[in-house]
Amino acid sequence: DPLWSRGLGDVYKRQAELAGVDAPPEQDFATAELGPMARSFYGENKRVSNKRLRDMGFAFEFPTYREGLLSLRDDAS
Repeated sequence: DPLWSRGLGDVYKRQAELAGVDAPPEQDFATAELGPMARSFYGENKRVSNKRLRDMGFAFEFPTYREGLLSLRDDAS
């Protein structure tokens, strides 16, 4: 069960791409060298929905992580 399959792989790959570096290699969760806090975070990480907020008319400044990462990159330049 690679950590990439836990939904974070696309984020890590995009971060690396924007930074102009190689993405970290995939690791098997069972054998990854993680501290207790990281193991707990990745092991229990769950998807959440912002549908109720959007239904109430809330507009996010960054609708997806892609826009957020682009803003971080632009702020750093």
